[in-house]
Amino acid sequence: MKHLYILIGFFIFFCESIISQNIDSLKLQYQVNSEPNKKVRLLIQIGHALEKKDLDSSIFYYKKALTFQKKMSDTLLARVYSSMGTANLLKGNIDICLDNQIKALKIYENHPSNPDVLKVYNSIALVYFYQGDFEKALINFNHVKSLLDKNILTDSLKVNQIKGKLLNNIGIIYDNKSQLDLALEYFMQASTHSKKANDSENLSSVYSNMGLIYLKGKRYELAEAIFTEALTIRKKENNIYGLCKSN
Repeated sequence: MKHLYILIGFFIFFCESIISQNIDSLKLQYQVNSEPNKKVRLLIQIGHALEKKDLDSSIFYYKKALTFQKKMSDTLLARVYSSMGTANLLKGNIDICLDNQIKALKIYENHPSNPDVLKVYNSIALVYFYQGDFEKALINFNHVKSLLDKNILTDSLKVNQIKGKLLNNIGIIYDNKSQLDLALEYFMQASTHSKKANDSENLSSVYSNMGLIYLKGKRYELAEAIFTEALTIRKKENNIYGLCKSN
């Protein structure tokens, strides 16, 4: 369960940032706008805003966005499919998620430099992880890594944030495959990127995962030291959930 939580955390990281507006305000803007692409963007924002409250309602608004399919740009259509896939993954509908993400991916094949494709590959990787197909999960996580290495994003802070989470997830997969040395190698790489990004939340999770590897290898002193570092970070950040996981 710990590992699944971290993977979901990575998934949420990729979700588009929501403008700080309440849902009623977004709905009002939707009513007064007549331009199809603007209406679709507002429906996506409403759907994202509802994801933590009501996934069924979130999916409803994404489906509503699809009614503009013939009037919106193809990249916007890809975002709708990807967002709908996100909500279905969170709801546990992994087959529907995969179908939506594949539709989005086919569109992004014509727009290979669009950074939103990162979210699609990540979601597909998560589906395969939940299905226990670790090889396909690795292929898609490595697609994300390859695109980042090719500078699909130019914001170095964001790149380091994503790589910290991405490499942590790859380490988790190797842990599940009982390839502990490889898992530890990826966790160490993840810690380097998380430090560069000042991402203390992910760093504490990486340290906890490293501690688990040390425990499995009966390297108890190293395990105790790294768990202590993770706990120190969580106390400093007042991460209540993280503290519960550490105890």
